Amino acid sequence: MGLKEYTKLRPTGPERFRKEYTRSFLEAVHAVLFAAVKRLQRRALMGFDEVAITGVLVRELNAIVQSPRAPTRGFLLSIHDDPPIDAGVKTGKRRPRVDIQIEKVSPGPRIRFSFEAKRLRKDSPSSRAEYIGEDGLGCFVSGRYAAHVPWGGMLGYVESGGMKDWIMSVGDAIARKGSLECFLEGHWNSPEFSFQHAPCRCSRHHRQGQADVLIFHSFLDLRAAVARSR
Repeated sequence: MGLKEYTKLRPTGPERFRKEYTRSFLEAVHAVLFAAVKRLQRRALMGFDEVAITGVLVRELNAIVQSPRAPTRGFLLSIHDDPPIDAGVKTGKRRPRVDIQIEKVSPGPRIRFSFEAKRLRKDSPSSRAEYIGEDGLGCFVSGRYAAHVPWGGMLGYVESGGMKDWIMSVGDAIARKGSLECFLEGHWNSPEFSFQHAPCRCSRHHRQGQADVLIFHSFLDLRAAVARSR
């Protein structure tokens, strides 16, 4: 199920408003993300590790949302870098931390969208396994991340190799890994955003004792940026 499914039935009344509001929020999050990615791709990232790249991306995200022309679709958004998550019995510094969280801060419920980032490199045979592993995509499927919302996002920092090869490879691996409990119907469809963006695909997963989770996988082409020295 992709983004389009949220409004496919187009109900009337409060339910229709909720679905269209959800769609607008998801589009706002990704419009801001993809605007920041364009800026990130112009940076010199040679020698940067995953944490450092994410830090630069967060700075670009903040620059975008603070711009007078921010593509936020009317939402007031706040960007959080490596925020702790209040979930389970862990407290204080032992709480799990998601890489990036985008939060709606206008009046009403504080809706949040969480991103986990992983590097994808040809010289690292474990790249794909880490992306779909328990500390990558598995964080959302297990409910460690986004436990009370039906969505989340994975960021694939493509540093070498072909973009299409990585997208196909990751999608196939997700479908084959039984522990991810992926729904095969509609698997790996594009979310059909109403604007130009980096390659993005969707996967939907069953979660024990919780609502299914829809994951947006955004593949960021950083091949030129990581080859560019300061």
